[in-house]
Amino acid sequence: MPNSIIFFDKNYLKKMYNADDGGTFIRNCNIPYLDKYYNHVVLFLAKKDFGHIEVTYFYNKGLKQEIDEIISRTAGLVKFKN
Repeated sequence: MPNSIIFFDKNYLKKMYNADDGGTFIRNCNIPYLDKYYNHVVLFLAKKDFGHIEVTYFYNKGLKQEIDEIISRTAGLVKFKN
């Protein structure tokens, strides 16, 4: 899978994460994590003058849709305080 980046809608970011910017990026692993995970998706969030958060989801070929569903299902579990 090629490297890619997706930015989330600003309203969605504010509602779910209280963040100013964020999204996901996909990257292949040059060296597999735990010798078995060859791909990963990073959820990244940023809040101006506060900080940033990154959550990494490791997976193997053919499981990207499941990872997307997990990210969607767990949206809002991690968020910035005001």
